[in-house]
Parts: sequence; structure tokens; C-alpha cells
Amino acid sequence: MVEEESPRPAIRAASLLYLLTGLAGGLSNLAVLAYWQRYERIPQMLGIPLDYGGLLEAPGSIGRLAPVFIASASLDLLAARWLWQGRRRGGSLGMILVPANIVVGIVLALPFWLLIAPIRGVLISIGWKSLR
Repeated sequence: MVEEESPRPAIRAASLLYLLTGLAGGLSNLAVLAYWQRYERIPQMLGIPLDYGGLLEAPGSIGRLAPVFIASASLDLLAARWLWQGRRRGGSLGMILVPANIVVGIVLALPFWLLIAPIRGVLISIGWKSLR
């Protein structure tokens, strides 16, 4: 009996999505923190301060939330690397990050995070057997 080809493309896709959120979340928050430290205020986009939104609308919350978000983004990058290498620990970390990213999406009102987190979980589930 011929064994079916493993769904490796699903794992590669999950890895790329973790890379995207890791880079986007980490780099953007590093930039916001640098701006905050230099000018002692939060940058604005279209007149809206970037630390407003979601469940935590207190001014100045960026100083507390950005480091947590950067740490989360770093874990996304680690999951991306391990998934790309086909490691099961990347799948495990990725699955742990799915609910964590959903919480981040809710707390910080990030619709992209709410959309992308479950997609990554489904992709890992599809390709799980190909992980070693």
C-alpha cells in the first residue's frame, strides 16, 4: 500500500503565518516603544493613539503591554522556525499560542490576530502527522 504524501504544505503555511505575526507584532511594538521613550507620548495613526482600543484603553498602557506583545511575537518567531524545520515542538508551541493569540486579539482589539490564530491552529492540525 502506498503511503499518502504528508500535508507538509500546511505546516509550511502555518510557519509563514507565525513568521508574519512575529515580525509584524515584534517590530511594530519595538518602533512604538522607541517613539514612546523618545517623545514621552504614544504615536498616532489617523489621529488615534496606538494604545487605545480593546479592553485596555488606559492612556500609557503601552509601557506595560508592548513588552508582553513583543515576548508573544518572539514566541511566534520561535514557533515559525521550528515549524519550518518540521519539529513537533514547533507544532506544540504553535498550538499553545493559538488561544494566547486569541486573547491578545480580544484584549488589544486586533481583528487580524483573531482571524489568523485559528487558521494557524487548523493548519498545524492538518499537518501534525508530518512533524517529527
